[in-house]
Amino acid sequence: SYKRIAAIDSEGERDEMTDELSDRFGELPRAVVNLLDIAHMRMMAKQVYISDIKEEPRALKFSVHEKANYDPVKIAPFIQSFKGTMMLRTGAKPYFEPALINR
Repeated sequence: SYKRIAAIDSEGERDEMTDELSDRFGELPRAVVNLLDIAHMRMMAKQVYISDIKEEPRALKFSVHEKANYDPVKIAPFIQSFKGTMMLRTGAKPYFEPALINR
């Protein structure tokens, strides 16, 4: 089942897996729900060309896929919408870095 969870490619597939596991085993433990949520987040990240999400001591690092096609004009308003909690680090491998809450 771990391979199937890792291969989840849509919200519908995640919901189907949740229902299947619930039917088979009853109420799902928090660890399984977390695993399904992570699979869902990876699927959503892939859709917006986020290639990697890493936790660092005071932030999460969202790496942008090298083939991402984004409009630079929209980056500043996107970052401003986070009211100082988001930065774009540019360079060979650009990434967004939002501060973690409650750390």
